[in-house]
Amino acid sequence: MSSPRPPDIFDKARSVAASVLFACGLAAILGAVLAWVTVELPELGVPNGRPAETVTGIEGTDGWIVIVAGAMVIVAAVLLVLRATSGYAWLAFLASMVVGGIALANYRQLDQIGEPAMGLLLVAAAGIIGVIAAAAGVAASPRRAN
Repeated sequence: MSSPRPPDIFDKARSVAASVLFACGLAAILGAVLAWVTVELPELGVPNGRPAETVTGIEGTDGWIVIVAGAMVIVAAVLLVLRATSGYAWLAFLASMVVGGIALANYRQLDQIGEPAMGLLLVAAAGIIGVIAAAAGVAASPRRAN
């Protein structure tokens, strides 16, 4: 019987990348249900134009796409650890690009609508950090399982 091989640096890097990807997937899903935009309504005649309404991501289609992409990042992170191949890191990379792209596209439109809220910022951070973690997962994983 052969003893199991000790984990090498690539196994550790892949585990760290998968852990960060898992957290990014959760952050994207959480951010999708939180408020994305705070819109001030000065036309109501309230002093200082202070009444505000918040809009969440799931009130439109973008939030639902972020939820699906965030779930894909979570699944890819788990499979990256279990299968140890770079294909799942590439899947997480693409899903993180979708998350970040949607967040940044919505953020660019805010000068016309209102101010960003916590949910949109969380989705943007999840997308950007997810891309970096997925790239680390690709670098730490072989193309095929051993």
